[in-house]
Amino acid sequence: MLNDEKRGVEEAYTAAGNSSDLRVEADLRGDADLIIAAGWSESRVGMALLRLHSEWDKAEKPPKPSPERISLLASKLQRDAFPLVINRSEAQRRTEKCEHRRTAEARRLAGDWYMHEMAKLVNKLKSLPEVRRALTAYVPKWGIQEAGAKVPAVIAYWLDQTCHQCDGLKFLKMPDAPSLSTKVCRACGGSGIAAVPHGQEGRRVANYMDECCQKGRTSIRRNLSAYRESSTHKRKVVAKA
Repeated sequence: MLNDEKRGVEEAYTAAGNSSDLRVEADLRGDADLIIAAGWSESRVGMALLRLHSEWDKAEKPPKPSPERISLLASKLQRDAFPLVINRSEAQRRTEKCEHRRTAEARRLAGDWYMHEMAKLVNKLKSLPEVRRALTAYVPKWGIQEAGAKVPAVIAYWLDQTCHQCDGLKFLKMPDAPSLSTKVCRACGGSGIAAVPHGQEGRRVANYMDECCQKGRTSIRRNLSAYRESSTHKRKVVAKA
């Protein structure tokens, strides 16, 4: 409910969208009031983005490839063929090199599968078409070419900015061990955040999405305040009558 002052506007809007109690009561401000305020918002893109993020938060995400699954996949990949005559040290060196290659390939395949499943999930979100249409129509004004191909990638990044090489942990995992290594993840530079797709163009689109969301939140606060004042005034008029 809205009387929980600890919640932010976005969290309250998300909860209101999932609420089964949308009654409008004179002396109680509830989820229905916030939905009404959101409906008055002039920031259509911002509201669509807030809905999209709400749907993303509720969606059941595919399981991330665990070290155990990656090891199992690596064990099923083809091994390198060695000459029949080879000394022990050379055989060990080649075996280690082969295992390293298979593990790297298994990690790549698992990562590709995960990103494919995530893309399927994003495409199922109900608010995605509206957001995609709005952004694809807007960003060409900045001179961005092939917006239809770039915008979906930026939307996916905006929803989940975690670096998938290190799972946001900033350091690489040690093979066959639960602990992290001392090697900084090269993919994210140790930030734990993935790189924005399409460089500066992608960054500009992502920043614009953040700005739209902020306008949406501000609009909800303003409209909710106006709605409360209007309701209070009406109750006073009725009481005097």
